[in-house]
Amino acid sequence: MLMIIKQFVIASKLALPMLLVTLLITAGCAESQNDLPPYGTPVAASQSTDLSQGDEQAPLLWRVATSSGHEVYLFGSIHIGSAGWYPLPDFIMDAFYSSGYLATEVDVDSGRPVSASSPWRFEPGRLLTDYISTELYERAVAFLTEHEPGFNPLGLTVYKPLYWMSMIAQVSFDEAGLTGVYGIETVFMQEAERLGIDILSLERSAEQLDIYYGLSIPLQVAMLEDSLDKDRTLQELFTLSELWLVGDEQGLEERQASVFYAEYIEAVLRQRDLGIADTIERYLAEGMNVFVIAGIDHMIGEGSIVDILLKRGHAVELVSGSSDR
Repeated sequence: MLMIIKQFVIASKLALPMLLVTLLITAGCAESQNDLPPYGTPVAASQSTDLSQGDEQAPLLWRVATSSGHEVYLFGSIHIGSAGWYPLPDFIMDAFYSSGYLATEVDVDSGRPVSASSPWRFEPGRLLTDYISTELYERAVAFLTEHEPGFNPLGLTVYKPLYWMSMIAQVSFDEAGLTGVYGIETVFMQEAERLGIDILSLERSAEQLDIYYGLSIPLQVAMLEDSLDKDRTLQELFTLSELWLVGDEQGLEERQASVFYAEYIEAVLRQRDLGIADTIERYLAEGMNVFVIAGIDHMIGEGSIVDILLKRGHAVELVSGSSDR
């Protein structure tokens, strides 16, 4: 059984929290993929993060083809999801079933959780309360105490703001009806296992951790404070889900430009996008037919994976969505 180990991270600016769920290796495990029904089984929709009545589901999918007939599909994902999103449209599943490999941000070669000793923690002698105000600390403790029965902050002040933010974010995910069990990667990895399709890793988990916990402490503090506005976070989750489900590339780009901190975009998205684009070019050069899944924010905007491949001269075709690309 694959263990998909995740951390969910929110990044925002101008007091507008929003979700960017990013796959990370953490000290805890996500829910088992064995909890899912077989792919394609109709399931009940959630009340808040599914399509509005009358909308057509068409998440963004791109195709990169070579002159020799090999192709790589690029599917922009959300890493947590709702049961009501499934089954996905046929054009997405047909592309997946025609591929010889599945590639995701999940490090499938990581056989065990990463130790919590680093980079989650501050250096010895430093505490969370050295970097945030007493008022912010008390708000974070009060929030978690209210929403997580039995929460005890004792010993947790050695952890960086991003760690605290991930605990707070999970409350909003739960209230929105979004879970890792129905995240796009989780569902596709389960189906790949069932069919015997090889699963590739786009990145190493250690590299992901270094990027996230290498974000400046002031940025982490700002993100922690933003995450405490649960109502705004929930609204952003609903908006993101709706834009993703209908494949509104323009709307997703506008959302990305308006809510992410510049440091976050550069470190967490664009620097990683360069490496992932290099990996995709290797797949193409080696004649591999691969279905690539990466977070939707890695696929849209200036400097994204799709943008990099286009600028490098590859034939990138939008298979779905409401973009004019």
